[in-house]
Amino acid sequence: MTEPTGRTIDGTPWEEPRPPHLPDWLTAMSPWVLPFAIVAAYQVWLLWVGQPLGTNETAHIDYWVNSVRSEFPGLAACLLGFMLFVRHPDARSSLPQVASGAFLMLSAEVLRLARPAIGPLVDPFATPPNDFEFTVAVAQAYGVGTALLGIAGIAFIARGLSAARGHEIAVPVRSTLVVVTVLVVASWALSTIEWVNSGIEATPGAIATTAFSWLVGLVEALAWAYLFIVSVAGWRSGEAPRLGWALAALAAGLALLVDLLLPVIILLATPQEQLFRMIEAVGIASLIAWMLLVVAFAAGLPSTDSVAGDGGPEPIDPPGASLPGSAAG
Repeated sequence: MTEPTGRTIDGTPWEEPRPPHLPDWLTAMSPWVLPFAIVAAYQVWLLWVGQPLGTNETAHIDYWVNSVRSEFPGLAACLLGFMLFVRHPDARSSLPQVASGAFLMLSAEVLRLARPAIGPLVDPFATPPNDFEFTVAVAQAYGVGTALLGIAGIAFIARGLSAARGHEIAVPVRSTLVVVTVLVVASWALSTIEWVNSGIEATPGAIATTAFSWLVGLVEALAWAYLFIVSVAGWRSGEAPRLGWALAALAAGLALLVDLLLPVIILLATPQEQLFRMIEAVGIASLIAWMLLVVAFAAGLPSTDSVAGDGGPEPIDPPGASLPGSAAG
């Protein structure tokens, strides 16, 4: 039997009844939110099953506080991509560089979570003694590669935000990155000198670990500095959403401050108790920075109204607003 057709008294056609269906808000969501949601849910599940059993309430509180402080940066990498595709379902086409950055950060988190599963390959203590040095090198390469993958994600996001801007404003990208490089090199050089003067045996493994830490710290500081400069420029030029650009600037600035101060803290905080407290404060600052960045993308960062192809003006990439050595520079 066919449904009756016709018009209402005001001439509007009758709406045909819809079969059972999913909510419109769910069907309108991009399928690319799924990998981010799955990895985030897996992280939360790991925290849940890892909580201590049969202990008092204080132990449970300490566990969750310490776990959130240490694990939230990885969880935030997933939440950032999730929020990006919730607010911009077409982000792969309208914000390709930002989307690529989100996927790079997700890949780094997947590699970090996969490390226990491939333990014998990257855990020197799970291998015979004659393979110890080789496995240490593999473990260092795995850790550095994972870290650099996440850092590349931050740089891609910064580059994408720069391309999404619709208003021109001069930003001293290169000069600021030079200053940041000098500060990072100086802080890590001081900490290295202190380490040498401490009398600790400088084995090849210790030297390699220090060099890798220095390299990762330098590249990470440069990536956060780039994101900070781009976000401040977007906020100053009135890009939408203004709150999102401001939160991203605060997040990147705080993360950059953490990267610059950490080697100095390790150098100056001689008493063990003082060192632990200062490192704990650094961890809290890093947690706040990642929270602010997630909220920035939840606020709709960046607006795609001015992105080419969406009917707005062509995106403006001010001179120098690119990483050193890039084609745009």
